[in-house]
Amino acid sequence: FDVTPVSGNQATTPGGARHVALRVRRSDFSLTALEYLLAEKRSLADNLAKVSGALASLQTSVKEQFEAAADARAGAKSHESASQRWRTRAEELERENATLREQLRRSDALRAQGHQSLEALRAEFEALTRDLANETSWTGAASMPGARR
Repeated sequence: FDVTPVSGNQATTPGGARHVALRVRRSDFSLTALEYLLAEKRSLADNLAKVSGALASLQTSVKEQFEAAADARAGAKSHESASQRWRTRAEELERENATLREQLRRSDALRAQGHQSLEALRAEFEALTRDLANETSWTGAASMPGARR
């Protein structure tokens, strides 16, 4: 990595610190990448909440449909066609339930992948921060006023 003074205003901050920029060679780490991962994490969390709510609603609906189908089967033979409709509807709901479960599984996998990426970026950032702090403390004595290089 390179530590480079920021061009333009070279004013110092309180305590005499100068503004510097850190450029990491051959690294995908950037504020844009970090912001993208955070936005993706929020989006995945929103999607997960929506899918979870839909799944709970669907499970309740399926349970009600199965109970209604059981009630219909308990009726007379004239109700067999209604029972068949309920079974068909329950099968449709089961297929939809399976689809939603798969979507939930994929969403959860994407969320976990985003979390892993975020953790990797966080670890890389912390390592870079430590390296920069070590570089600054090592070169700090040489950059003091009156010191020779």
